[in-house]
Amino acid sequence: MMSLHHSTLAIVILLSSFCPTSSASIHDDQSGKQSQISYGYWNDNFLFEDEYENKSFHGKDDYVTMSLWLQVAFKKNSTWWLVDCYHNTLTNKTKPYRTDLLTVRLSAERNSHWGTIQAGTGIIANGNFGGSKIQNGYHRIAGHDRVSLPYATSEKAGIIAFFRNAHLLINRNRIKLTAYLSNSHRFRVGPSALKVGDELTMTWQKNGGQVVFRTQIHTGYMLFYSQGRHLFPLFDRGFTWGILGSLGIVGKHNIALWVTRNQYGLHQPHFGISYSYSGNESRMMNITDISFP
Repeated sequence: MMSLHHSTLAIVILLSSFCPTSSASIHDDQSGKQSQISYGYWNDNFLFEDEYENKSFHGKDDYVTMSLWLQVAFKKNSTWWLVDCYHNTLTNKTKPYRTDLLTVRLSAERNSHWGTIQAGTGIIANGNFGGSKIQNGYHRIAGHDRVSLPYATSEKAGIIAFFRNAHLLINRNRIKLTAYLSNSHRFRVGPSALKVGDELTMTWQKNGGQVVFRTQIHTGYMLFYSQGRHLFPLFDRGFTWGILGSLGIVGKHNIALWVTRNQYGLHQPHFGISYSYSGNESRMMNITDISFP
């Protein structure tokens, strides 16, 4: 069982990485290494219904309602080494209760004749990691009602085993089509997820590659399993899709916006934004990075 002190400390450490000085340490290594740092945020109610009710589809501000993502990436030779940190705020207004998921994952990604392979491991825990304060702080700024839910009493920690293979089917000029299969299995703390689908990527370059615009369309089917008692109502299964647009500038800056539907199996939309800073070679944002857990 993790104490409130340790839970709060964990989220403070995670959020403190958003300080602008973090990017100053991302630079080119004289030995040919590249490094990159990325921040991301997504929410099921990015556009609130009282302002955009007839102009967009919106979520219920429930279940997997808000997520934060931090990634530090290093490339050596042809392998990207990725350290991903995820903070997911989960609510169940029907029961009612809330819990947070905090995940740290280390993985390696490289191309092979089997396609792009990513594999890794990490730790995951559920409990009180400050999600209530973050959510209600956002609501207070936006002028919306406070969400007052008690935290579930069950707090656990476990291990993750992750694998993903994306096989290139079509590679013609600006267009790439890949088929992917991934499995993220959690021990003790769910949810585990099995996913299969396709990704269509279209890329345009301007000014000799100084400006790169990319659109990605992601479709697939996912199955969440081994969720656990408190996580079971918050994840399900079904077909999912997502559209991402990203803009890369001078090989250093990358900004991405995206929208997904049924990302967690409960037929809700999620809206997200991310920013990456790279010392040299940029690893473009991918929907796979944020389709977690």
